[in-house]
Amino acid sequence: MQFLSKSHRGEGFTEAKYLLLVEAEVQRIRVRYSEGVIGQLWHRAGVPEGCILWEANSTENVWGDGKETLPLVKEGIVELSLVSLKPWSKLTNLVKADQQVLPRR
Repeated sequence: MQFLSKSHRGEGFTEAKYLLLVEAEVQRIRVRYSEGVIGQLWHRAGVPEGCILWEANSTENVWGDGKETLPLVKEGIVELSLVSLKPWSKLTNLVKADQQVLPRR
């Protein structure tokens, strides 16, 4: 299954504490990306937040992974909200059998 998390900084933490852990967070995300647990990462335009596309068996796996292995999340400096995703089953109805699918841009 896929899950989308949105992250933002919690309140009550100094910039110094954030900077102390940010490199460890980046390294851990690189490892989870190479393992296929994290699929994609984004920064939100105009907002100091990020989004991660996770591959996992359950929301519990994502919560456990995020809270236990990402240093900024573990320390409560970054907070996650999570959305479960599922494939859009109506996609096949958009293209009729005799139509050619246009290439993605």
